[in-house]
Amino acid sequence: MSHKRILPGVFLLCVFSASSVAAATVWPSPVTGAVTWAKADSPHTWSGDLSVNSGGEITIEPGAVVQMPSAGHLHVYSGAQIIARGSAEEPIRIGGVSESVPGATLWLDSPLTSEFRFCHFANLERIRISQQSPQANPLFEHCIFRKFTGYCIELINAPARILHCIFRDNPVGLYGVAMTCNVFTDETCPTIWYNTFDRNGLAVWTPSDINMGDYDFFRHNRVAGGNGIAFGADKYGTYHRFRLLDCDLGDTANSLVFSGYGSGWSGTMDAMSIERCALSTLSQTAFGFSNITNLSNNYWGTTNMDDIAAALFGGGLSTNVVVPISATNVFPQADVDGSDSGNLTRQADADLVKQAVVGLVMLDPGETAAADVD
Repeated sequence: MSHKRILPGVFLLCVFSASSVAAATVWPSPVTGAVTWAKADSPHTWSGDLSVNSGGEITIEPGAVVQMPSAGHLHVYSGAQIIARGSAEEPIRIGGVSESVPGATLWLDSPLTSEFRFCHFANLERIRISQQSPQANPLFEHCIFRKFTGYCIELINAPARILHCIFRDNPVGLYGVAMTCNVFTDETCPTIWYNTFDRNGLAVWTPSDINMGDYDFFRHNRVAGGNGIAFGADKYGTYHRFRLLDCDLGDTANSLVFSGYGSGWSGTMDAMSIERCALSTLSQTAFGFSNITNLSNNYWGTTNMDDIAAALFGGGLSTNVVVPISATNVFPQADVDGSDSGNLTRQADADLVKQAVVGLVMLDPGETAAADVD
């Protein structure tokens, strides 16, 4: 067995797995200064909650393994941050002790910006990002999120940059990203672009009246099953000026779901615009719509206007809702493979369009992201 360097305040623990025995680096709480979690000292773990307090900075090296205990949250408080920059060749693995023992919650509760690149997250409860003043804007880029027990990323009136990530093998009834919005501004607007979800992409909930301001916060994403985006609202929940662009939600059971919560309560969607998307059925329960400004230049899996209208909201439109659907209801892209004589893309080019327009790293069943050392 190799010998590991013992850091000040750090002790070693033998961790047993099915095929190997490894000496873990166990970190005491709190972390108050700058520390490095090295690949050579993996796996890194702790007992109980691990707090990263003001002035604390954890740098995680490429190839390092972090094992979060099931009863031990990693809580990054104000004035602290985590910098985890893996690589495609050496991703950082952050998860539970094993596939069968899920870890707790990674809670980013600091105005300093944490960064996660090429990180494989697996078997965690969730990653929760709280509202701050001033707001942090944590980065998740080229990351994989799988086998979470809750929402993978939960944004509570907080932004994040979620780019080129893969969400897969997560609970059927939950979503890859969940947003709770009491306010939507330049400061709180996330950037969720170029991601792939095997099912259930984004959930948004509001208890208030929020103006989404034509922000393109969810764009170039592919959701391959379940529901694409779910909007929820209580009695007072109204969404203004939501805009969706350049997303592939055509293979979902419902591209968009609108639901009011509470007995007799209903939400409202005002001035919704959807363009250049692949869509299936839209579904609503206890939800009202007004001033839908645009549903044009989308691909519905068909160019038959009657079929498209029947798919909207589970069967036809309210007579007081005006929805201008363009005569050419397809992806407004070039004829990628030349099968349609250079015209706008039709059904035969759907898969190529998804690849060309969305531009995603597609789901790879061979990817493994478990954080156990064996």
